[in-house]
Amino acid sequence: MVREAHQERDCHIEMLRTWCGYARIIEDAYWDPGSDDGHPDLFTPTFRVNSFLFGYSPDVVDHDLRQNPSGLYRLSAL
Repeated sequence: MVREAHQERDCHIEMLRTWCGYARIIEDAYWDPGSDDGHPDLFTPTFRVNSFLFGYSPDVVDHDLRQNPSGLYRLSAL
């Protein structure tokens, strides 16, 4: 049954809706801020603010070595 269920590309989406009963899920995609994972009817993006704690310099990053407003949002120096 597991093998059969996983033959469909979006089987995990169906599991979240049907088996888990989720109507909406808040998506905190730190690797892709603002992403709805291609399913806007299920995933609602949240705005991650921790990158702004490292926003005082374009050269400073967080523990992921990439979270900085300049890099995430392609901001130029003022």
